[in-house]
Amino acid sequence: MVENLNSKNTWDYHCPPNEPSGFNDFDYRIIWGNQGTIKIQRPFLRKIKYYLRCWNSKDGWVERENEQVVNPPTSLKHTFYQVTLLKDFARNTTNEYWGRRYIMEGKIEIYYGETPGETIDVVVTTVSGCLPRYDPHYKETYSGCIPVDIPCEEN
Repeated sequence: MVENLNSKNTWDYHCPPNEPSGFNDFDYRIIWGNQGTIKIQRPFLRKIKYYLRCWNSKDGWVERENEQVVNPPTSLKHTFYQVTLLKDFARNTTNEYWGRRYIMEGKIEIYYGETPGETIDVVVTTVSGCLPRYDPHYKETYSGCIPVDIPCEEN
């Protein structure tokens, strides 16, 4: 069975006083499926592992990962919930990041089959851009937080 396992990779901007925590920062967000819910069917489905790997020209690479285990393994369709990862950055220093280039990579691995013949399916979704207002991967989280509209830095 073929599912759409490409991730949706976005970034958002939080600005006080619109952000409840009062932070002035950005988030990388990577979400799979329908708002973090995916259904997968494989013979002897055992687990999924999913990864956020992001880079910007100021901080370099950051990574996060998580896994969800199917116990006991199943060959029936299984629903995974909250298949999403987030990494905040630039807390109270957003002015140093406007116009910077970034790369966001979402990767999911599906582990299935009986040991010792385990199989792993891998799907990677990568996007890139820079942090001005009209970047196609910007997602407005709070109305009133308007990203700065400046040119991207040179490569």
